[in-house]
Amino acid sequence: MRGRKNKHRLHHNFAHKEDKLLHGHVYLSILIIIILCLAMLVSCKAKNKTSQDNSMPVSAVKVLKLNLPWQLEYPALVSASLEVEVRAQVGGILQARNFQEGSFIKQGTPLFQIDETDYALAVKSAEGQYKQAKSTYENNSLTFNRVKQLMPSNAVSRQDYDNAYANYLSSKAQMEIAASDLESAKVNLAYTTVQAPISGIAGESNQTAGNLINVNQILTTIQQIDPLYINFSMPAEDFYSLSSAYEKGTLEFTAKDSAPLSVEIILPSGETYENIGQIIYFAGSEDGNTSSINIKAQVANPLNQKVLMPKQFVRVKLHGANYKNAIVIPTSAILQTTKGNLVYTIENGKAKANFIEMQSQGNIAIVTKGLTEGQTVVSGGLIKIREGLPVKPEYEAFEPIQKPVINVEKQQNGTAALDALLQKFQPSSEQDIRTQAQKESDIQNKKMMAGGNL
Repeated sequence: MRGRKNKHRLHHNFAHKEDKLLHGHVYLSILIIIILCLAMLVSCKAKNKTSQDNSMPVSAVKVLKLNLPWQLEYPALVSASLEVEVRAQVGGILQARNFQEGSFIKQGTPLFQIDETDYALAVKSAEGQYKQAKSTYENNSLTFNRVKQLMPSNAVSRQDYDNAYANYLSSKAQMEIAASDLESAKVNLAYTTVQAPISGIAGESNQTAGNLINVNQILTTIQQIDPLYINFSMPAEDFYSLSSAYEKGTLEFTAKDSAPLSVEIILPSGETYENIGQIIYFAGSEDGNTSSINIKAQVANPLNQKVLMPKQFVRVKLHGANYKNAIVIPTSAILQTTKGNLVYTIENGKAKANFIEMQSQGNIAIVTKGLTEGQTVVSGGLIKIREGLPVKPEYEAFEPIQKPVINVEKQQNGTAALDALLQKFQPSSEQDIRTQAQKESDIQNKKMMAGGNL
């Protein structure tokens, strides 16, 4: 009995030792598993950190959705609203040129004076012929009236009546011819003073006193610079994009009771012209040679300033419409390929290629298909980017809202004041030039004489 107890005790102790050993193995296994998991976790973190460290930093922006002012910019050419060739209506010797080339002149200002001697004599001759014809007419009229009164009593013959009536009609016609000749002579005499047909800037003239002027000869030109015309062309693609957006309702015009599009003029210096122009002509057909639409704008120049001059190249910005809820990105984020416009978005730390449809407006691209608000797009260094490349975005500022056009209050000086100052010290006519030259010559002669007396 005692042996059985000892045997049972030994067996119990052995089983207890086996349980402890088994529990020790389990604990050890769990510990090993925990250590392996921690090692894998640390390895993954290190791998992720290494991956992040290997990501290429790129400039990036967020895709925005907003109401964007519609503004397009094109090169343009300034032209006078009216240009007139001043021609001689009569011929003769030029006596004087009474204006300064390049100056502003008003309509009706005498520009040239042609020798009027022959034309004045022609007027006197025509006046004498008219008076003679009028006298003959009045005499024949009296004779006809007397014969007419005697005719009912048969005091005169029918032949006398017919002769008196014929002489009356003939003298009346001769008087009318003489009156017409007199009027023509007076007109030719008036034409010896060549006047400005319009107000504007006088052009260059090669005619000086003593030159022989022929009938219909061009003497100078005058350009009307108030208002001025601004001529430019809109690419057909821009025009169709504009009309398509308007039809779809994604673009609306801001002006309700005036011309829908206004024109801001950018001078060669980069400054903005003080007056805003309005479009007055929009071609009804496309120019097949240039695939563009010809447009003409009119801008006021009330002081006839020379800030804008005919044949001057400027740039114009069109205003007057807004894109509603436009998806916009900078044009620097777009890579043009043979397959279309490509942008790279950043998703899960990698670059993804996306083809989009868009309209450009300066350095802003209005995306019509392919992007949504809030996406991140690579905005620089696109040549180095490839599909699936790990990238790290470095966000840069992107503010596409442009300032509205401000109609600057019209100045009352500018170049007009400078022109007035220059013209104040310029002779107004060729006669003034000769007079000034004579005065200077007289002064010089007096000095020489005074020196000789000494």
